[in-house]
Amino acid sequence: MAVIFLAFDVFFAIFCVVLACLIGIALCCCLPCIIAILYAVAGQV
Repeated sequence: MAVIFLAFDVFFAIFCVVLACLIGIALCCCLPCIIAILYAVAGQV
C-alpha cells in the first residue's frame, strides 16, 4: 500500500513539473502574439 502511494506521489510530482514546463513554454510562445494583437487593436483605435 505504501509503495503504491509513494509511486503515485512521485508520478504526481513529475506531472506537476511537466505541466509547469508546458505552461511556461505556452506563455513564452503566446505572449508575443498577445502583445502583437493588443498593439494592433490599440493602433486601430
